[in-house]
This record gives sequence, C-alpha cells and structure tokens, in this order.
Amino acid sequence: YQMIKEKVDELADETGERAQFLVEENGERVYLYTEVGQSAVQTGAHVGKRGPLHASAAGKAIIANYDRDRVEAIIDARGLDGVHGDSVTREELFDELEDVRDRGYAFNRQESTAGVHAVGAPVTAAGEVIGALSVAGPASRITDDRFTEVLPERILGAVNELELYIEHSV
Repeated sequence: YQMIKEKVDELADETGERAQFLVEENGERVYLYTEVGQSAVQTGAHVGKRGPLHASAAGKAIIANYDRDRVEAIIDARGLDGVHGDSVTREELFDELEDVRDRGYAFNRQESTAGVHAVGAPVTAAGEVIGALSVAGPASRITDDRFTEVLPERILGAVNELELYIEHSV
C-alpha cells in the first residue's frame, strides 16, 4: 500500500491532476487511494467510492485482463448502463477491452463523470491483475497528445516501477 500511495502521489504531482488506485470487488470498481495535483478538479472520487467497471479507465484496464466468462458474469450481475444514462453493448465493450489489452492502457471519455477524461493501466503481480492506476482531469485540458501519449506514458512508467517493487519485495 505504501508504494501504491507513493506512485499515486507522484502521478498527481507530476500531472497536476487527480490520480488514483482502484481495485475490483464484487464486480464494481472501488477507490483505494486518491490524491489531487495542484490543478485537479473535484470529481467526487474518494476512498471507498464504488462504480461500474466498464465506465472508468481503471475499471476497463482491470477487466481487460479477465477472461471473457468472468467479464460476462460481471455484466450479468451489474449490467452495462452508463453513469449518464448512456450504455454500451457487450460487443462494443469486448472490442474496447481487446484494444486495451493491445495498448496496455484504457481511456475514459466522460463515461464516469461529465467533463472528465481519464487514462488507466492495470497493475499485476504474479501474473494476476491486482488493481489499476489512473489519472483523471478536465476533458478541456486532457486532450490530443496529452491524452493519448503523455499521460499513458507516465502511468505505464509508474505501473512498471510498482510491479517491479511488488515482484522483488515478496
């Protein structure tokens, strides 16, 4: 937890945005730790908050590492309704999860909070996903290369350091 906290704090400081670490529990995303950078906006994210996995970058990063049967079971239990009334079909979600696996990170384009974009990447230990790191901020500020290249690169760097720490501290 201490290393996760350090990486989230670093991401928030480096990006100026909100950074967080989430896990999946009972088919929902759960915030374990969040920190805000100097330019962060309030999004309602807080420790313990729950929400649909498919509507967040970190949640999609997590379930992209699950097999189809496990994701189907989550969908059957939780549904695919969007936070803002929009919904995605199963096949659209599975297509997106394939893209997430190929890229190594996921995007959230105002899917969990209006006006907010996010990028998230899974954290694994011993070949299993244990959670995900993500950075979120105003859609007006998280655009273009910052959205598709800069933030993913920073998050993947933090994930790599975290995974190395976990692997070599056990």
